Amino acid sequence: MVELAGRDVERDVALRSARFTAGIVIAGEAGVGKTALAAAVAEQLADQGVPVVRILATAASRSIPYAALSPLLPVHTSEFHPALVPGMIKHALGDLTGPHRTLLFVDDAQLLDDHSAAAVLDVIAQGAARAVVTLRPGGRPSDAVTALWKDRLLDRIDLTPLDPVATRTLLRGRLGEEVAAVTTQLLWDHSQGNPLYLTELCRFGVDTGRLTKTNGVWWWSGGTDVPPRLAELLEHRLDDLSAGAIQARDVLALGEPLPYDTLLAVVPAEVIMELDDKAIITSDLNAGVVSLRFAHPLLRALAARRLSAARRRTLAGRLLEAPADHVDLLRRATWQEAASGTPDVGLLVRAARSLIVVDPATAIRFGQRPGPRHRPHGRGHPGRCAGRIRPGR
Repeated sequence: MVELAGRDVERDVALRSARFTAGIVIAGEAGVGKTALAAAVAEQLADQGVPVVRILATAASRSIPYAALSPLLPVHTSEFHPALVPGMIKHALGDLTGPHRTLLFVDDAQLLDDHSAAAVLDVIAQGAARAVVTLRPGGRPSDAVTALWKDRLLDRIDLTPLDPVATRTLLRGRLGEEVAAVTTQLLWDHSQGNPLYLTELCRFGVDTGRLTKTNGVWWWSGGTDVPPRLAELLEHRLDDLSAGAIQARDVLALGEPLPYDTLLAVVPAEVIMELDDKAIITSDLNAGVVSLRFAHPLLRALAARRLSAARRRTLAGRLLEAPADHVDLLRRATWQEAASGTPDVGLLVRAARSLIVVDPATAIRFGQRPGPRHRPHGRGHPGRCAGRIRPGR
């Protein structure tokens, strides 16, 4: 049985649509649980005698007409006119259908080639099968895929990440014991409730000894990092970008959230739009200021981890030249620390003083940022520090 946690309401909605209507589209970001939910619905209906045919669309098969529908097309489709293919699919479905109509389980429908998408649309519109379809928003799905819910042929449900309460349920199910509230909150903060990310963080924590059980309760100790398995998945998203968008990604990794105008002063508008189109970044509007940040904390952590010291220094210098009216003091101090050249001593001292109680180590580091070197004269000393900030001063 497919395991679900925190999705009871969504499972009931999807089951009702798959049983009593033409079916449902389950939409959501990567890792949010679309396929798991669709698989649970398909499995439950299969247990009741409903024939299920799974259609998996992939990026590799998108350039091949009808590649995704190969389970229903035993012959070479190039020998037939495209108008005949839906009829062939209906015939194949008819062979499967007994007392129940066949259920098409279409996974990653946004990757269907146009021919397959049109055939699926025709089959559903003619009532030859019901369907449970998963879809990742963004990109450019075939018009026929969009028509599935736009023309109200199928219901649609949009999966959102788990809230902290559902996250605790999932963690308890994965680990088999109660999870400390502070650990639940920590893992939710880093995963933003994405079930796949939560699962990988749990596996990573157990494997590295950061997630341990004490008196029947699981606790996280030590720092967090991007689990290797997740890094492999996320790196593809971060690398599948133009050179300009990669630069914008790296600039944002130095200073999120960044006002739109600050980032625009460093990179062209079109590469910001590329990051937005590919769901790498998200934005919000507050007091008339549009702020940009990574769509997920793990994306930001991975992007920041990959920045070399030289690239960090170069990009920090460019940020210091950009308008920063709506950038907070601590982020500007971080850029001052990373960049070469003459630092703004006053800014570093103010930042150090603001942190002296809550983060004395960073405060001391800001205060000891080397100042401009100059020739000694009088009682001056070369290589002065930005300030003399010590704990308690």
